[in-house]
Amino acid sequence: MYISNLRIFNIRLFESLDIALAPKFNIFLGKNGAGKTSILESIDLLSRGKSFRCSNVSEIMKQNETNLAVSCSIILSDSEVSLSLARKKSASELKVNSLKAAKWSEITSHLPVISIHPESYLVITGSPSERRKYIDWGLFHVEPSYKNSWSSYMRALKQRNVCLRYKQITQARQWHATLCEYGLIINQARLDYIQAIKPLIKQYAEHLNLKSTIDIEYKQGWSLDNELLELLDQELLEDDLPLSTGVGPHRANISLKWDGKKFAATSSRGQQKVLAIAMYLAQSQYMSDNFSKKGVYLIDELPAELDQNTCQKVLSLLVELNSQVVITSVSEHYLKDFVPENTKWFHVEHNQAKAML
Repeated sequence: MYISNLRIFNIRLFESLDIALAPKFNIFLGKNGAGKTSILESIDLLSRGKSFRCSNVSEIMKQNETNLAVSCSIILSDSEVSLSLARKKSASELKVNSLKAAKWSEITSHLPVISIHPESYLVITGSPSERRKYIDWGLFHVEPSYKNSWSSYMRALKQRNVCLRYKQITQARQWHATLCEYGLIINQARLDYIQAIKPLIKQYAEHLNLKSTIDIEYKQGWSLDNELLELLDQELLEDDLPLSTGVGPHRANISLKWDGKKFAATSSRGQQKVLAIAMYLAQSQYMSDNFSKKGVYLIDELPAELDQNTCQKVLSLLVELNSQVVITSVSEHYLKDFVPENTKWFHVEHNQAKAML
């Protein structure tokens, strides 16, 4: 799949923009502040309801405006799908093939986006929630039932937390069966997923010059020595009742080590970004190899924290993945010799993006 046309309205510097993209590589060149990253943000916004730079839609809206819109045409192997987002004040309207979509997941399932940007290293150094989001994104796109299990678990978790805050012990216990049922499903799906992509992560990391052995382990969010139901019950027996649920898959994490040491604490920023890229490439390959599903790569300023040799290796790997790639850069010098001949080049200037001849 690939985006054939992208149309944006009132996104940051751009009042209106209509771009025809190439099926494989697309490169947007321009000075810092010209608006290159905003084009990537628009695609990310349509896919997830937020961009990799901000979670609040109002922050991406053109200054002094109260509405924005993003739409695109997706070309599949045997069909075409149109997706759109229209935001007016605080209300969003989503459409798939001109029909209203009730949930953002209806858009996301058609438009899987993998973003690599200057802060991608946060999947390594950020809070456990960053790594949980990494796993959940992958499972959403390869396991159809996962989203329902996750939603059911989170609804029950929210209700139990409300009960805890109001010290309603009997009512809190009523949610334990649901939390255990869906929590165990989520936990097993995550374990299986990490086991499946772990060899791919290590393979990509080594190819990108992380020569030390990378050890990846999923931490489930509660003690391996206890059943989840047992620990949930124990929480309700504590003299000082917690204000929120302290055990379960919502507390899970991924442990990343090399040579027995915590990776985040003993690696450079460049090495952290390399491992993050390896993790995202592994997700894409697994999705493509096992489910014939490809994502769109958004690459914002690849050279940040990386040397030229590593950048070139990343580009070569992206070519091999045979997915659509949209790249921003202030210069073409590290790109031109390592991207396909049919790459489409754009120049971004004066709030416009024009295809280069």
